[in-house]
Amino acid sequence: MPTIEAQSEAAGAARNPINLDALLEASIKGQWSLHDFDWSQPVRDSIARTSRQRRTLGRLLLMTAGFERLGVDAFMIHAKYTDNEKAKAVFQLIALDEQRHADAEVELAGRLGMGWKDLPGSVRFMFKLFARDSRRMGRGAAGKLLHEFGASGIPVAELALDTLLLPALKKMSDDPLLT
Repeated sequence: MPTIEAQSEAAGAARNPINLDALLEASIKGQWSLHDFDWSQPVRDSIARTSRQRRTLGRLLLMTAGFERLGVDAFMIHAKYTDNEKAKAVFQLIALDEQRHADAEVELAGRLGMGWKDLPGSVRFMFKLFARDSRRMGRGAAGKLLHEFGASGIPVAELALDTLLLPALKKMSDDPLLT
């Protein structure tokens, strides 16, 4: 029977570390521009039939944009505190992606007649405070702690967006740009 040390060593060898070269290459290839899309198209689906539906979807898109903007700051903190130059570049590219996602969601909300001012003031204020505080903390002594905490918190937030909110938005609409 193998010793615990031998089992541990075998388990460690079986792990596949992240291939930063492949991740960086995929991140670079996955870049797109807001200008790739025609945002002037009217919304072409059932969600646009009532003003209440338009407001609900528009607000959800704007809320998502607010969270994506917070993600920009979080990934830039990761880029600042990582020691690996390739990981730093990946974090910076992800931050750019998060900003593009936010900008696209604002454009989509605009197609529904909704703008940032249409969110409740308390929600806009919350996003403003979170952004201010995360930027301030990222520059100070707490930045390293945010980097460490974010390593577990950000994936959870991304999973929530990708598995709960975005599919719900897609179910609400069959508009080609939203899809």
